[in-house]
This record gives sequence, C-alpha cells and structure tokens, in this order.
Amino acid sequence: MIELATIPTLNIDVNKFMTTQQLWSEIMENKPWEYFENKQDNYPATFISWSSCLVFCNKLSEREGLDPYYLDHYDKPIMADSYNPKEVKMAKHGQGFRLLTHQEWNHVARANLNTKYAGSNRVNEVGWYLKNSVHLMPVGQKTANNYGIFDMSGNSWEWCEDWSQQSNNNKKIAKGGAYNTDLNYLIINTDRYLPLSVEFNKIALQQQCTISFRFCRNRE
Repeated sequence: MIELATIPTLNIDVNKFMTTQQLWSEIMENKPWEYFENKQDNYPATFISWSSCLVFCNKLSEREGLDPYYLDHYDKPIMADSYNPKEVKMAKHGQGFRLLTHQEWNHVARANLNTKYAGSNRVNEVGWYLKNSVHLMPVGQKTANNYGIFDMSGNSWEWCEDWSQQSNNNKKIAKGGAYNTDLNYLIINTDRYLPLSVEFNKIALQQQCTISFRFCRNRE
C-alpha cells in the first residue's frame, strides 16, 4: 500500500501507512513473520531487520522508476543483505525511497501539534497497545494525525535510519511502540535502541520482533 503524504516543512513525502505484509511480499518475495505473527495482507510487515529495510527501499525505488537511495562502499545500489551497515552511503540528491531519521519521524508524528501521542492526547483514538489489542491490527484503522498519517503510535515499532548515540553506537533507533507494549512506549519522544537484526524466537517476539518501518522520499 503506497499512499504518500507531503510534509512541506521537511520537503519529503512520507507513506501514510507502515509497510504492509502485502507490499513487502511483492517486493522481497519472502515473509519473515510467517511463523510468528498474524498473517493478513493489510497488517504491518514485522520481523524485519534494519538491513532488510534498505534493500526493500532500493527495490521499491527501482520498481517505481526511481534511482535507489542506499549505496554500498563501492557506490553500487544495495540490493541484498550482504553489506556492511557501517559503510552505507546515501545517493546525493537521491529521490528514491528511504527510512525516516528519528528527528524526521518525531516531526512527522507531531504534525505541528503538541500532543503526547501521534495525533491525539487520547491514546485509544490513535494507537493500538497492550490494553486495547492482543495482536497486530490492520494499518489505518485508528485516527490519522494532522498530516494524514496513521499508526505512528502503536501497532508496530518502526525502524529509523540513524544510529543510536548510545550502546557503543551499534544499534539503531526504533519509534512508536507496538500492540504488545505499555502505552508509555507510544509517546512521541520515546526512543528505543535495537540491534540491526531481530531474533526469530517467541521469547524475543514481545521485546523486539514486532517491528516494521515506514518509507519516505525526498521531494524534487
């Protein structure tokens, strides 16, 4: 599901929805969540590693006729997971799809409002979390924020592009909380720091595997 919202203050277009299982499957031809999460085309794609997000963005860019945004240390588009995340480069003036930085994510989630959660101070209006859901939910079922963007609080964590400045700089930032977390994780300013890969086991599921992502692209 690709439906972009323009964020004039950042000069970017952001997908209104987290990446769905259907879109991920079309682009990547695999289903990392298959044995762990609820399976529905319009659910967020989960059990996604940060490294795979970049591959997805580049493949989606190619499909949509855009130059891939992420390059390896040879300045070649990253089209498989076999690359060093520490050596990733971004295409100059690139307009292919990419992840949001955590600062961009915060800005988009706030949408020029001073609310606790993305779109409201009432969590049940905008987010799925531990007390109102027991599994993943379809994207876009709660109220959108002021930019028309859905699910930035709850349902599934979202990877951001940048490295954490903590933990010896070997983790990436995740935002938004998930259906299986306490509501405090849904607060816009809350950051979580996760390793680049996810552990594919049921114990880890509650902690870090309910993670998806949202893509954006720079405007011309």
